[in-house]
Amino acid sequence: MGKIDKLGKEKMNILILFGGKSTEHEVSCISAASVLRVINRDKYQINTIGITKTGQWLWTDASPDEIEKGSWIDRETNLNISVKFGEEVVLIGSKIVESENSEDTATRIFTVDCIFPILHGQNGEDGTIQGMMEIMRIPYVGCGTMSSAVCMDKVMIKRIIENTGKILQTKYKSEIGEEEPTYENFLNLERAISDENIYFFGCICNGKLVACCSISTIFSTFNYEKGGIFEDFFIIKEYRHNGIAKQLIKFAYKESKTSSLIVGSADCDVDMYKSLGFKILIGNMLAYEH
Repeated sequence: MGKIDKLGKEKMNILILFGGKSTEHEVSCISAASVLRVINRDKYQINTIGITKTGQWLWTDASPDEIEKGSWIDRETNLNISVKFGEEVVLIGSKIVESENSEDTATRIFTVDCIFPILHGQNGEDGTIQGMMEIMRIPYVGCGTMSSAVCMDKVMIKRIIENTGKILQTKYKSEIGEEEPTYENFLNLERAISDENIYFFGCICNGKLVACCSISTIFSTFNYEKGGIFEDFFIIKEYRHNGIAKQLIKFAYKESKTSSLIVGSADCDVDMYKSLGFKILIGNMLAYEH
């Protein structure tokens, strides 16, 4: 029997699931810490499992602050998780504990009434973890397997919605190329350029534009200096892998006179930006190392 709340009712066993192998691991930890700080512990019995970047599942009694900072992974009280299937699913946390004369096993056995997956990105929002919870027959918070998988694929969900014939969707540039800009677009762009809020850079080889990018400037309240957002990056395929991209980014950063440069990346482009001199700040947000 679970623990009893103030009204004499058995508390619901909630499992908080966070972390994951996604590049948004750190974002998940921050979100989980926020939930753990406000969840009603008078009503719910809470167990917390963190998934490391290598995919290891660990029961942890870490505080919200430790989870947010990422230090939860180093707690000696963390336990490896295994699952026992039967009439009800039982989760078992265990590890070998060495004593002076022998070895013992530290264990924690608990059932789960509901899983609260606070996971971001791949393997967290794409239906994979939702499918696993369906197999375990444990109720969970959030969208189901199919809706998670479809909504994670932005091109697919746009096509599905558009095929209903009721909601028109903005088409992707990758599908149809640049759409004809309006006169208002030109005015806004002209104003941004004249106010030095955006800079465009390009690389020309043999009279041909082979690479380009832009830097939009922002005022940072963190260091009270002008920062930059790296956007519109493109390089023709046959000119890649020969140093042009690195030189273009280095030149653009210098000429924009910004104190910092960040870029928001898709999962598939993170490694590319890292190879071009960016490092991960948090999730899919990277900063240029100059």
